[in-house]
Amino acid sequence: METPIRSPAAIDALKFCLALVVGAPLLLAGCCPFYEWSEASIEATEKRGDSIIAALEAYRAQHGEYPKELQDLIPQFAEAVEPPLVGDRKWVYIRLVPNQFDLSIKEPESARELYYWSYHGVWGYRDRSF
Repeated sequence: METPIRSPAAIDALKFCLALVVGAPLLLAGCCPFYEWSEASIEATEKRGDSIIAALEAYRAQHGEYPKELQDLIPQFAEAVEPPLVGDRKWVYIRLVPNQFDLSIKEPESARELYYWSYHGVWGYRDRSF
């Protein structure tokens, strides 16, 4: 029967390997600012966006116009503004006029964009990287 290695150097090496195996995926997830543009991620992002749009419409019904910023929805119309699951994970909200807005997610230095135009009332996706 072999004796297990219990030297301090072997234990430190084992701890390092364990930290590398567990920590590397977490480190990469935090360092990589862009998230996968899979169909499932896009659909989930649209669902989060739909919650924001419902809050925007409730705000407009009460105030007669859309808010200047998404943060104006909190806490009365939304508990929080959930981030998108694609792109740089930041909503771009632009109130064009008091009764129109755009809500989008972009990937900087890329041609991908998921957007909602209140004028048309539909989600759209562009990928001009081809």
